[in-house]
Amino acid sequence: MSNTAYLIEFTKKALEPNSKSYQSLCDSMKEVLGIIESLLKDMACVEDELDRKRIRIEGYQSKK
Repeated sequence: MSNTAYLIEFTKKALEPNSKSYQSLCDSMKEVLGIIESLLKDMACVEDELDRKRIRIEGYQSKK
């Protein structure tokens, strides 16, 4: 997790599809949604990771 703040600027120019403001808004939204997606994936996979870690540790202990 980063301490970087994400700022999305929304102005009337952002409503014009061919403007730089529109492109900037779209790019910012894609970046923020990508971050949210990766966080959700991480949260969804926590239980799988714990199960795999437990199995791996049990495998190490059985080799002793």
